[in-house]
Amino acid sequence: MVSEGNQLLPVVRVGEIRCEDRTQRWLIEQLWGESSVGVIGGAPKCSKTWLGLDMALSVATGTPCLGKYAVPRAGPVLVYLAEDALPVVRERVAGMARHRGLDLAGSKFT
Repeated sequence: MVSEGNQLLPVVRVGEIRCEDRTQRWLIEQLWGESSVGVIGGAPKCSKTWLGLDMALSVATGTPCLGKYAVPRAGPVLVYLAEDALPVVRERVAGMARHRGLDLAGSKFT
């Protein structure tokens, strides 16, 4: 690594970058890659929030997204919703959880 003391922005030569395994790893199989960054976009009222909440609940609980796409490993989820009131979001998630046979009160889903 090329470095000049305490650089704030370290410089790395391409030849020094460690090679990584190129195997595709899924957060939600065939739907969202494990290291992916993305945006759910679309026209107003086309269920973007519902899809995002379904994905979040799936990852948090290890249950299939949309009832179809497997989640290899459950893990922590952070959801930021700037448009909906929290009681509305809670009711949506609670309804999805009931449909999956999950108990929100007794789960680690927060």
